[in-house]
Amino acid sequence: MASEKDYSISASAVNAVVESAEKIEGAASLLLLLEEKAENDGAVTSSELTAIRSILESCAKDLNNAFQEI
Repeated sequence: MASEKDYSISASAVNAVVESAEKIEGAASLLLLLEEKAENDGAVTSSELTAIRSILESCAKDLNNAFQEI
């Protein structure tokens, strides 16, 4: 019978996942605000989009590093 390996995830990897989830929720909220702004004929600026992209890129980097530990 095959034995199961004992997998444990480091605290830093768990923290990276939790923090990234919180950042992604924040980015989603910002996107909602920009969507509402655009619907009301407001111009969405490139700096607003850049801020969201930066958040998501940071999350991707943190999650990539966390999953490399697993």
